[in-house]
Amino acid sequence: RRAARWAEMARKKSAWRRAIAPRRLRWSASRALVFAAPSLRRPLNFHGRARSYEAAARREIFEDAHVVERPLSEAERRFVQERARANDGSAVEAYWQAPWRFSVRYFELSDVEMLAHTGCLADSGGAGLLTETGAPENWNRDKIALLSKSAPVEGTALPVRRYSNYFHFMLEAALPLTAYLERHGPGVDAVTLVSAPGSAGFVAPTLDALARRYGARHLPLRRGAKAPLERAVVWRRSSPCSDWPMARRETAQALRAALLDEAPAMRGGEGRRLYLRRSGAKIRNLQNAAEVSALAAAHGFETLEPSAGNLMDQARVTGEASQILAVHGAALANLIFAPKGSRVVEILASDFCKSVYLMLSRQLDLDHHLVVGGAGDYRQNFAADLTAVEAALAAPEPSTSGRASLR
Repeated sequence: RRAARWAEMARKKSAWRRAIAPRRLRWSASRALVFAAPSLRRPLNFHGRARSYEAAARREIFEDAHVVERPLSEAERRFVQERARANDGSAVEAYWQAPWRFSVRYFELSDVEMLAHTGCLADSGGAGLLTETGAPENWNRDKIALLSKSAPVEGTALPVRRYSNYFHFMLEAALPLTAYLERHGPGVDAVTLVSAPGSAGFVAPTLDALARRYGARHLPLRRGAKAPLERAVVWRRSSPCSDWPMARRETAQALRAALLDEAPAMRGGEGRRLYLRRSGAKIRNLQNAAEVSALAAAHGFETLEPSAGNLMDQARVTGEASQILAVHGAALANLIFAPKGSRVVEILASDFCKSVYLMLSRQLDLDHHLVVGGAGDYRQNFAADLTAVEAALAAPEPSTSGRASLR
């Protein structure tokens, strides 16, 4: 009874702390202010509603689509149905069944503003925020901020919102940007990549590289500002599962060429073995990381620990690797640079399995292998199954068949 009483007291104390948290108080005051003086809604960028890109667009420019037809193996299908389904994002029923259609639709908007405090777009006429689906993504998109107006961005603007995750930026922003710029071609008219402040360190170098390659310019939006966009090109992604982004090999090679300032190369693996080590992350670290590192070294793997400061190294080395070993995490976004047929060994916790890199490998014709380890703790830290990792690393060199397996 005493333990139950303490638990109840702790719960009430936590609820009270949440109620008086500065963020909650600011939010409540903002809502009250706008309710009392509706005329302040627009000056304070308090929108409270949203429209989809499709509904707000002047026109649809084009659709980039492709279909993946090769079905999953029986082991892969069981993995998706029995393990990954609980952690994958929203999906159509039986999303593990081929064929799969991926697409990115590009729309042209006019008379919109880009808001620095969120990186989101808003309708200049006060119709609300503009998002992929027409739903505000979270309360942070609506929060009040007094923003000064920057000079209008003339010509075509490609807005890039704030990104802190490498996977989401590379797959959801960098690749669609590259696909549009490849189709648009350099020098046709003025194109500006407009980026929100506060993004991680890998965003600006990537956008600078794309701007150089395609004759555009990169304009980082300053803090506390909003930029009127004369014309904005935005995109909406579609796939059978919300966790599965679209990745074309040709687009990925063009992005790698932009980062490394070289001609695109559709090369095969050059025999390098690469271990993308994950350490010091907030979640999902290996509890037996030293043993896995030693195992990788014994099989001739070189180690690279991805960071915001070695983006070019990630693109270069991954593009030369015939075998890649990594724990499930954002670093596996580098698979977009891997040569066709490269062998990928992904280590996952038994209670946190996702199918995103399985499907990404399928789109890019990579030889993907899943190694499921132990259960994670409260921070998803877990121990890899060393026997299974050993077996995966000792397997023959990858072939061009692109077949995947589950260990």
